[in-house]
Amino acid sequence: MAQIHCIYQHDSNDCGPACISTICSYYGKKIPIAIIKQYAKTNLEGTSGKGMKIALAKLGLASRGKLLTTIDDNEKETLLLPCIACLKNTSSSLHFVIIYKISHKYLYVCDPLKGKRKILRESFPIEFTGHILEVIPTEKFEKNKKLLFYIISCF
Repeated sequence: MAQIHCIYQHDSNDCGPACISTICSYYGKKIPIAIIKQYAKTNLEGTSGKGMKIALAKLGLASRGKLLTTIDDNEKETLLLPCIACLKNTSSSLHFVIIYKISHKYLYVCDPLKGKRKILRESFPIEFTGHILEVIPTEKFEKNKKLLFYIISCF
């Protein structure tokens, strides 16, 4: 598994685009949050699930929504990681994070507000809305040529 680098949100409404930028980076494409916000039609209230799917498609990533009550051992084995999960903040506003690893005891998340953290699997349903967006690259997904050239030139 490639290492995931958490990209932080710039504003309070940027968590969705920051998650998309992090996933793009994970698969080899660097893209600014500002461009993703345009693709996703992010407004002052944030980004909708539909906006996330539209932006992902424009970037060459396929996405599939899932509704789960919890992430049990069966889901642990079948969930495509990294994936985007929707959480409720203490203020009841919605917040997107990336789940990048699941262990027997913890969910490891990349939170665009707080960085990498781990959440006890048993306490995750308290924050979790049940909405997951699985993401995978399609044949239309293009890695950054400059990034690829730089990596190759290092060898």
